[in-house]
Amino acid sequence: MARATADARREIKARGGSAAIAADELDELRELPARATDGALVRVAVPIAAQSAFADTAARLEGFATLVADAASGVVRVHVRGDDDAVTRDAEALLLAARMVGGGGRVERRAEHLRARLPASPTRTNGGLLMRRIKDAFDPAGILEPGRSPA
Repeated sequence: MARATADARREIKARGGSAAIAADELDELRELPARATDGALVRVAVPIAAQSAFADTAARLEGFATLVADAASGVVRVHVRGDDDAVTRDAEALLLAARMVGGGGRVERRAEHLRARLPASPTRTNGGLLMRRIKDAFDPAGILEPGRSPA
């Protein structure tokens, strides 16, 4: 982290800019998955070239709270908050937006009371039956990551 911050400051200074990077702010962003306990945290992977458009879409959502994107991998996490209807609608919209640009995603975290209404993977993939058979073979008791697999 220190090296990345130093590199960023050097590049900004070389281009005539000034940078004030607050470590606390970066820590908050890095810890988003642990802190997003209300609403829903949606994790998507989109093509790098589509990150900006996806971020614009996310920022326009009613319950938009926070967005953290990894520019190198295309992984984007979006925290949405609000009433149950808005959170469900926004999470589904984010997953659809990711698919529209050639990516995919899942609901990484959601409030306990939203689990039945907002599954980790709301839509079944074409290989859903095959995944169900594989999951049944390797985890017959259903104890490995319950509620996460679409199968």
